[in-house]
Amino acid sequence: MIVDDEPLARQRLEQLVNGLPGYRVQSSCAYARAAMDSLQREVPEVVLLDISMPGMSGLELARYLANFDPAPALIYCTAHDEHALAAFYTGATAYLLKPVREGKLLESLEAARRVNRLQLQQLGQDDAKADHFCVESHRGVELIAVDSVNHLVADQKYVTLYHRGGEMLMETSLRAIEEQHPRQFIRVHRNTLANVDYIAGIKRLASGEAFLRLKGVAQEPRISRRHLKEIRQYLTGS
Repeated sequence: MIVDDEPLARQRLEQLVNGLPGYRVQSSCAYARAAMDSLQREVPEVVLLDISMPGMSGLELARYLANFDPAPALIYCTAHDEHALAAFYTGATAYLLKPVREGKLLESLEAARRVNRLQLQQLGQDDAKADHFCVESHRGVELIAVDSVNHLVADQKYVTLYHRGGEMLMETSLRAIEEQHPRQFIRVHRNTLANVDYIAGIKRLASGEAFLRLKGVAQEPRISRRHLKEIRQYLTGS
């Protein structure tokens, strides 16, 4: 379902969605109230939702959608970025800034398949959010699955997050990430955390320096002397 009061925006989204294999537009509505009427007849798997609309806003409609069982996944498509935090508190999978790009839309729809509202109901919204990093980029605000992140490197107030899809900057601290995901990440250096699921081994150089080998990853983060013993213990299970 597409809900957007701008006719051209609706038309463009319809063309994009219908052009993607495996997806089709079930209904297209100019206002939230019209969407509510349509939802009485058939509930879609995903709602592409604008935020600023006459009458009921997209955020208000999202709260209404939360009452459905199962509720559809939400992807916000908006020209403004100031509502991003509020949007994610409604359980949104993605927050896309207009003009929406085909590639980014496809990524978000695929993510909606993996992290849909049915899963959120089963796991609890707080737990489901904890399984993702919320990252701002030039494309908008994105959710990056924690289990796709192989390591993180801090540089002053920013952390570079390396994941299966590339790398992104987060304005946070390694300490905060350690506290949020104590079982998922291990400290290998004062400025580096590694995802324990990606650890493959240790590479030692003749100079005595040690580096961490990660599964399917070219980068080999340096292991400090202080943390080398802990990494060895993890690898040996002792």
